[in-house]
Amino acid sequence: NIYRAFNGHVELIIDSGNIPTSKGSTVVDVTTTPPEILRQGDLAISKLKECFDADR
Repeated sequence: NIYRAFNGHVELIIDSGNIPTSKGSTVVDVTTTPPEILRQGDLAISKLKECFDADR
């Protein structure tokens, strides 16, 4: 569903495969500094920070 909705509108979509019922996906705007969480999903903020810290 996400791919159909956002294909051509975003540069990157990360698919973690099938997941059990959840809050949904976490959406992050990485065009801002610092990146801004637009929608909090099941992914913990600490995990997001690990990803961004690893990129430095």
